[in-house]
Amino acid sequence: LRALLGAFPGFIAASGQDGVYTFVNDRLAALLGRLPEQIIGHHIRDVLGEARYQLNMDELARVRAGEPVRAERRYHRPDAAPVEVEVMHVVGPRQPDGRQMSYSFGQDVSEKKRALEALTAARDEAERANKAKSQFLSQMSHELRTPMNAVLGFAHLLRRDRRAPLAEHQQAWVGHILQG
Repeated sequence: LRALLGAFPGFIAASGQDGVYTFVNDRLAALLGRLPEQIIGHHIRDVLGEARYQLNMDELARVRAGEPVRAERRYHRPDAAPVEVEVMHVVGPRQPDGRQMSYSFGQDVSEKKRALEALTAARDEAERANKAKSQFLSQMSHELRTPMNAVLGFAHLLRRDRRAPLAEHQQAWVGHILQG
C-alpha cells in the first residue's frame, strides 16, 4: 500500500480528527518544501499556517456533512514557479472508537490552468479583433454609401434624360452601374 501511495502521481495527505498528519507522500512533502518526517506527527496548523488550516477545516467539515469538496490551491516555492493544485478531500469510515480519518488528494493542474488562461486570452483577442472588424466595416459601409448613392443617382439621371438620350451601348453601361 505504501508503494502504491508513493507511486501516485499527485499529492496525498492523511490526518486524524485531531488535525495531526499521519501520512504524506513524498510529492506533497516536496511541494511544501519539507521532508515527510517534518510533517507526519505535526499539526496541520503548524505545517500550513493558520489561514490554510482554517480553509482545510472548513472544507473537511463540509465533507463530513456529505458535501463533495474540490478546491484549488496555489503553492509558492522559492526555488520554482508556483504550482496550482486541485484538491479533493474525503473522510474515511468511522472507527469503532469514533475516530475518523481525513484524506486529501491533489493533482498539479498548473499546465491546464496556463493552457486555459492562454485560450481565454486568445478568445478575448479574437473577440476584440472581431469587434474592431465590425466597427471598421460599419464605418466603411457608411463612407462608401454616400458616394455610391451619388453614382446611382447620376446613373438614373443619365438613363432618364430625354433631352440628350444615351446611345444604346451607353445605356448598357449605365445598366451595369445600376445593376452593380
